[in-house]
Amino acid sequence: MSIFAKPRPTPPPTPLAVSLEDACVMTALSIYTIRKEIKAGRLKTTRVGRRVLVPVRELERFVNGGPQADTGS
Repeated sequence: MSIFAKPRPTPPPTPLAVSLEDACVMTALSIYTIRKEIKAGRLKTTRVGRRVLVPVRELERFVNGGPQADTGS
């Protein structure tokens, strides 16, 4: 590599959590379905202030049919 070569840009970091709208895009599910799954306790979320976020790992678990989220029942 020459001293004049441009450094390769680093890819943006993978998000740890996404908005409900982004979760819809990532899973190809409607906002209605996402909200229904959250309410049923099958999809975990986290709150940061007023924002509701879905952890990316939780989305992967949900889409891949992993174990059900613990609903505390």
